[in-house]
Amino acid sequence: MKIIQQWQTVGRTHPKLLEDESLKSCKKLGITSLQSYVCWSEIEKKPRIFDFSIYDELVEKLGRYGLKWTPFLVAGPYYATPAWFRNSKHSVYAKCLEHGKETGSQSIWNPYLPKYISRFILSFSTHYAPKIQIIDGVLLGISGNWGEAIFPASNGFILPPKFHTHPGWWCGDVFARLDFKKFVKNKYGSLEKLNRVWRKNFKSYEEIEYPDFLPSFIHWFQESLSDLVQFIRKHFSSTATCWDKWKFSSLQLKYPSLGEFREYGRRLHWLDFTHWYTQSMLRWAAFWLKTCRKYLPSTDIYLVTGGDGCVHLGAHFSQQARISSKYGAGIRLTNQGDSYVQNFVLGRWVSTACKFYDTSYVTEEALWNSPLGVVSRIYDAVTSGACGIYFKDLISTDAHTRFGFKYPQLGKFTSNAVKFVENVRYFKKDDRIVEVAVFIPYISVSLSYKVLFEIYSGSIFLRDFFDFDLVDEQMIEDDILQKYRFLIHLDGEWTDARTLRKIKKWITEGGIFVSCQKLRNVEEPVMELPTSKIGDGYHVKARLHHVADLVLNKEHRYPWTGIPNIDGARDGIYATLFRDRILYYNSTLHSKVKSLNVEKMGLQCRVEIPAHSIAEVYF
Repeated sequence: MKIIQQWQTVGRTHPKLLEDESLKSCKKLGITSLQSYVCWSEIEKKPRIFDFSIYDELVEKLGRYGLKWTPFLVAGPYYATPAWFRNSKHSVYAKCLEHGKETGSQSIWNPYLPKYISRFILSFSTHYAPKIQIIDGVLLGISGNWGEAIFPASNGFILPPKFHTHPGWWCGDVFARLDFKKFVKNKYGSLEKLNRVWRKNFKSYEEIEYPDFLPSFIHWFQESLSDLVQFIRKHFSSTATCWDKWKFSSLQLKYPSLGEFREYGRRLHWLDFTHWYTQSMLRWAAFWLKTCRKYLPSTDIYLVTGGDGCVHLGAHFSQQARISSKYGAGIRLTNQGDSYVQNFVLGRWVSTACKFYDTSYVTEEALWNSPLGVVSRIYDAVTSGACGIYFKDLISTDAHTRFGFKYPQLGKFTSNAVKFVENVRYFKKDDRIVEVAVFIPYISVSLSYKVLFEIYSGSIFLRDFFDFDLVDEQMIEDDILQKYRFLIHLDGEWTDARTLRKIKKWITEGGIFVSCQKLRNVEEPVMELPTSKIGDGYHVKARLHHVADLVLNKEHRYPWTGIPNIDGARDGIYATLFRDRILYYNSTLHSKVKSLNVEKMGLQCRVEIPAHSIAEVYF
């Protein structure tokens, strides 16, 4: 397991962090690699004049202590783009559709940018070729506010100067609009076919525009009022959770109402737009991956991604894992926090895809973990199959007060390090046994942002009963269903006909499809799966609170064998089954005793799990 510590952000490493004592602390703790933000703006302050001195001083020290280096190559976000480039005629800022305003990050459709990115990566690979063995892995920071493979997101934590940024649709620049027209022309081939599908009457390709996705004022007011009522009820309720508050803050971006998609042509127009939008980010990622692999043929590479999977952020998680695998690269996911279930729903889609496409996966905290958050992240990393985990605060690299604790001097252990040492023994490479998957119909997610959050909310509820993966249409098309006995459909009524046929075939071969909502194809004519026994399998309709009963089948009421009942109770304790052990995590404030009587594994015992801790049982 790679244990990575943030060491250097923007500018030079603090002199205290270059001292022998600080580096010895890293080695003693078990950290394997130190990370630096390697910004284009830092190494090419003048055109074609490169200076790596602010990174060399750290790299020169690492080898003496058996430590490796993780450089994060960032170009595109404001803080990582040289001033001379921003002031040149080749600079093209991303522009939002909501306000027609530019942000500080470069547009991914900027036609001038690729040659500068290639030059940046080439200069890095040339300079560090003699020291390539010290590099543990190269991270690629291609877009977003901080370098993730997403479009600009929130206003938070942006380095000065402040600029226009928010969750939105960042394709308002002229080159993006031209690329959309080109995409539509290539897909449909003729205006006649395009007009027939979209139910339009375009006279030329120049008339093609983005869908009119912004809702009417009345719809906006109704939605905002509904969100406000939910926020007040949840935010001020004694039972409110961090997830509720985070969920509310993520729903501010407005998609069209589902009622606006009843018309077939409007629905297809929107889906073509969102497909082009996410594929554009995927194409930009592929360019970075291909270029980096060309200049660093034998180095580990990781595409950095983040967000929650909403379409407006541009990250199609399974396709990003798929394209990374093509270039022998992995994924670094940057959205982890303190809550295990939040980490689960935000990470399991990516980790499932990485496992399926045979590529590596590393987790990263979005902000800063508390000491208890370190425990939940370790449990998540081990049970999701991660090959590495990144921390900001095992060693103090900043002078501040956080979580009520005054941090120690630079280069010293933090309270997070104590929790890390207590739980590091659970880092074991092992095969997780999972027989259940939850379906994310990405077409439905593209049509309504609320679908994804309903799936996440339902997944949080189910995770307390059993472990499972998250899969989408792309993975189903590539035959991932052969790994599972159960597929659960929680929300979203639209998918494509190809996916429906794949699911039906899987059911006939013995699969059990548990559906909480009708599922049909987005094309015409519309088709649905029959609710009945299909071949050797079953399609069963159920409400959310009945799903666990159907999957576990503890009382043998259904004509199939349930999964091993290693937890089966909604008690804040989470269980994961491996080949020869069960790993538990107690997320509550109280010690819990779990009684086990698993006939299938011949296991009968009682295990005590203290509050906010991990325990394992071997069999």
